[in-house]
Amino acid sequence: MADGRFPFKRLAKYPHLKPEDVRTWERFIDSHPDYYNSVDYDMGLSRVEEAAQKAKELESEGDERLYQYKVDAVGYRPDEIHIIEIKGKAPPQAIGQVLSYKLLYDREKSPGMPTRAVIIATEAANEMPMLCKEQGVTLILT
Repeated sequence: MADGRFPFKRLAKYPHLKPEDVRTWERFIDSHPDYYNSVDYDMGLSRVEEAAQKAKELESEGDERLYQYKVDAVGYRPDEIHIIEIKGKAPPQAIGQVLSYKLLYDREKSPGMPTRAVIIATEAANEMPMLCKEQGVTLILT
């Protein structure tokens, strides 16, 4: 079983999360207190050498992390790892975003257990439940 750096509970600060996303995430934590064993936040994804090349092109060598994609959260369950995009109101674009993060995570981390793309939102744009279902993305509304 994989473990994250942070306990799955309210924290004073969440790396990378905007205030609106924090409210959504804390509602989720409060309503699902045992959902994850642990979590990671602001995980950089995309190969370091690709990010390093981008940094070099922009004359900011040493800042590779700035040019990586960053997933909001990774949630660890006993039998599955969730790649999580947190939104106040989830637009259809969030599906492509979270699926991209899942592919990058699978490629780079080789987790050895199933991964799932998850969107956690306060509300969702029209058709989101159907679109998520069709694309194999779990949508959780808080």
